[in-house]
Amino acid sequence: MWLRWCEFFGIFWLLPMALFIFREHLGAFAVPIIVVIALCCAQLLYRRGILQKHWQRMKKMQLADLNPLVKTFAATSSVLLLLTILFLPDKLLTLPFEHTNKWLLLLLLYPILSVIPQEIVFRTFFFHRYKKIIQKKKHRALLGSVSFGIAHLIYGNWVAVLLSFIGSLLFSFRFIESKSTAVVVIEHSALGLFVFTIGLGQYFVAHHLI
Repeated sequence: MWLRWCEFFGIFWLLPMALFIFREHLGAFAVPIIVVIALCCAQLLYRRGILQKHWQRMKKMQLADLNPLVKTFAATSSVLLLLTILFLPDKLLTLPFEHTNKWLLLLLLYPILSVIPQEIVFRTFFFHRYKKIIQKKKHRALLGSVSFGIAHLIYGNWVAVLLSFIGSLLFSFRFIESKSTAVVVIEHSALGLFVFTIGLGQYFVAHHLI
């Protein structure tokens, strides 16, 4: 059991902290490291048949299953929009209006290259891998969300860490409720793209990795 705890702290706490500390030296290598971790997690889940189960659930999804997401999105997006208007009015909608091509590319690539890997690692893998050492789902949701916030240290600002922690709590409890990776991918994609669209995406750009 202690080995599993060591694995958890190594992957989800120590590695993100190391990436943050050495971010200036890593450059573009940080992204491949994250991708490799996601692929390893996906491979383990595939071998255990977990991904296949989630695929079957996704095929059975109906539009009615997304109703809770719509209500949550309406409330959350309203709060985020209000905060942007109050504190960053000059950044509001600058991405779609001033950098339209980048915004359109983001709409296409963000769910595939960012959201899906994150949800595989921080929801599907995390909840399956550590259920024996963290038996209560709400505790897994909390620890996973702390870990998700720590993973966003690489952006070098507290706003990214805080928003990621709050968002992860939402996605984690949605995962517990729906038992579906596809559902949280949809919710994460919608909220993430909204964040970038209204102007808060500046906190989620690691300029030192570009």
